Amino acid sequence: KTGHMMFGVEVKECRDFLTKTGRNPGSKMAFLKFEDASCTLEDVVIFPEQFALFAKYLRPGNTVIVQGDRDAKRGSLIVKNVWQA
Repeated sequence: KTGHMMFGVEVKECRDFLTKTGRNPGSKMAFLKFEDASCTLEDVVIFPEQFALFAKYLRPGNTVIVQGDRDAKRGSLIVKNVWQA
């Protein structure tokens, strides 16, 4: 599915790193792995602006509600909002 999505998941993994290029080189962003009762999402990306706002919720074992868009070109989920469940 492509486009806008929202669902509740458990954070399984959060690998953050510093960007080398883009609007703010040296900013933190992350690759995430989410899981729920039906599937595992491994290709999840959160860019620096959103990561700065929501990093506190993205700890392994934490349950969150995620809103994002599916990138049709790469097939990854790009996180736009996160709420503590």
